[in-house]
Amino acid sequence: MGKMLKNLPGILLAIVILVPLGILVFPVVYMVAWILVLVLPPICVIVTFRDAKVNGELGDLKKIYWTLFLAVVVLPLGALAFIAPMRAILLAVFSFFPQAMANLNESHAFLYYPFIPIFGELTPYWLDFYWGILGLVTIFLIALFDRFRRSHLVRQIEVLPTARIRSVAIGLAELEGKAVPLKGQPADEPIMRVWLERSGDGYSAQSKTDLFYLDDGTGRILIDPTGVSINAEGGTFGIALHQAILKQFTDEKGIQESRLMPGDTVNLVGSVQVNRNGAVNDGEEVIVKPRKSSWLSLNFYDLFFISNIGEKALLEGLRKSHKRGWRNVMIGMAFGAWLSVFALTNIIQLEASSVEAAPEYYRLISTPTTLEREISVGKLGTHPTIYFVNTLRKGDSAAAQVIMRKFRKLRLEALAIPILREQAVEIDHPGFGMANSWLSKRDKLPSGMWGLRISLSRNL
Repeated sequence: MGKMLKNLPGILLAIVILVPLGILVFPVVYMVAWILVLVLPPICVIVTFRDAKVNGELGDLKKIYWTLFLAVVVLPLGALAFIAPMRAILLAVFSFFPQAMANLNESHAFLYYPFIPIFGELTPYWLDFYWGILGLVTIFLIALFDRFRRSHLVRQIEVLPTARIRSVAIGLAELEGKAVPLKGQPADEPIMRVWLERSGDGYSAQSKTDLFYLDDGTGRILIDPTGVSINAEGGTFGIALHQAILKQFTDEKGIQESRLMPGDTVNLVGSVQVNRNGAVNDGEEVIVKPRKSSWLSLNFYDLFFISNIGEKALLEGLRKSHKRGWRNVMIGMAFGAWLSVFALTNIIQLEASSVEAAPEYYRLISTPTTLEREISVGKLGTHPTIYFVNTLRKGDSAAAQVIMRKFRKLRLEALAIPILREQAVEIDHPGFGMANSWLSKRDKLPSGMWGLRISLSRNL
């Protein structure tokens, strides 16, 4: 409790600085994400063919086709699924600042224009809805694949016999032996270690890993644990399963650390590979190390688990990583569900109003709180825009004038234009101010230039 109070001023200062900075930077990140959607696929295609040429794999069409499918189809869809909730968050934040929301929408409205003639004015919201569904389905399928893969690996490890190093074959193997440091390395220092080190604002985790030999009496083999997570508490959900489960020790200050010492008995499950750096690694022909696997280059048996506690710890670590991974999956699925419900709610509200308006108008009222906060006058019901439409239909000009004056006061008169046009209201009425002038000027512009029209309306 004392440490928390001591760090409280720093935390508050960080919040005061980072929150406004995040609000300023987030729109930039959003636009950069859109640029990446357009730029990344061709870059991935070029890199794929270049790597295939360097590795002599141009003849492996199956692998190339799969990689191209991921780069050209899956990657853009994934990026768009990432962009959709970002836009929803921005709309929620900008609902407090209608002018900023209008500027945001107009800045990238051209990205939606090509689709509006085909799919209609509600295109952005249907995109949000489908990206939310896509996120739900994609994350669920990935989770199913990951669960199947981990369950299969656990079963395989349970029946996998411990191999002799002298006769071990290339591929997935389970080994057991003593940890031996490389020539020139100290025999009394940890080979692998993770510890807490005091820093300015508390403690930070530090880690160290060295190459070593595993010796079982029949021979020795080189082990490279670089990049392995040591006693990781976070989830290891993903294609790469690289983890070390090591003995824990407590120093005189009561701080725990984990380490693997020379002479420790080591259980290891990993891929025995040809050592392409044999000239550097004492001429060793084979090595056990994590594979460089990714979603663009899948390897079902990308597994590297090491422990100086016992084989049981390996299996338990794999099962725990599976459970932690599922927590992350549930969070992702919940966010995708929220996005779909958010978009569908907006679609239902907008279709209920029966207003044919510009895309910018739809996006301006997308967040239900936008007009409730800014244009609420008396008892306007649950949605002021729908209330405005119903008021005009009933011929209640007095109430309509009150709402129109609120529009004018907030310099959002352009929002009323589509409603007035659709309802065929006599906009020369004094209560509507200069609405007729705006409408006549807007009608002189070419069709499809809604962004320019709203800009013109705002400046008149």
